[in-house]
Amino acid sequence: MKPGSVKTVERLKLISQARATTQMTSFTRGDRVGFQAPDGRVLEGMVLRLDKKTISVATDDGHQWNVAPSLLDHRRTQRRGQNHVRPGVPAPGGGLYLTKR
Repeated sequence: MKPGSVKTVERLKLISQARATTQMTSFTRGDRVGFQAPDGRVLEGMVLRLDKKTISVATDDGHQWNVAPSLLDHRRTQRRGQNHVRPGVPAPGGGLYLTKR
């Protein structure tokens, strides 16, 4: 490997780590999330723990998954008969979820 390419690889790793860290900050313990499983099923669950590289999710079917934050999206939750989400969270397809006050 050429000396210049070592610096390029290090820089790309740094950029990747920064992106993952930024994505992790949009999730907190207890958030309702969804993701697509390797077999194509769409699963939903709750964030249990934020690990170094992945987010631990307890799915509604009783299983636990470790999922990369880039594969998760926020889901609406039901509270007292109304749809609620965290204000300012990106909605699928762009835009933001907003809550009524």
